[in-house]
Amino acid sequence: MLRLTAIALAAALIMAACGDDDNGGGDPRPTPPDAATGTPTQDAEPTELPIDTSIREVDLASTEPVQTLAEETGGALAQTDVLYADLTEDNVEEAVAPLATGGSGGNVAVTVLTPEGEGGVDELFQHRAELGGGLVANVVDGRLVVTEPAPGPDDPECCPSQLRTIIYRWDGSDFVVETETVGPNPQGGSKTPVSP
Repeated sequence: MLRLTAIALAAALIMAACGDDDNGGGDPRPTPPDAATGTPTQDAEPTELPIDTSIREVDLASTEPVQTLAEETGGALAQTDVLYADLTEDNVEEAVAPLATGGSGGNVAVTVLTPEGEGGVDELFQHRAELGGGLVANVVDGRLVVTEPAPGPDDPECCPSQLRTIIYRWDGSDFVVETETVGPNPQGGSKTPVSP
């Protein structure tokens, strides 16, 4: 009799430790039923919205911001260097569009455009090369990175020996400077920077 009582007690302890088999034996809490069907619900996987890539269909060279910037700087859209990325974290790609002189001056400016309406764009930002050329724009970790020649303290005007790198981030309404650094230009006194 004592042996039977010990076995029953051990079995009760094992069942208490393992949980109730009615809901899978793992979590002792029941899953609440779906109100419409009365069946247990499962947590849905979060779904990411597809990114809007409509800016890729826009003829950027014919847009007002690019034409105005081209007139003011003497540059033209460098179509093959246009970058597309969601810089404003709204699931809509922007176009990072550099304007180049077509000569040794390289890129003279960059503009960031976002789609607006049917085939239109809105200009969110522009940066013009301080020394008139040599600008390189990249996108790194959702940030706009602009690198351009910068003069050192003893440099002649023609030949800057340093590079300025500015990282811009979107603050919800505008691009703001996150960091700005100046360092040696690996190409010496050349106006054309190397890609960061």
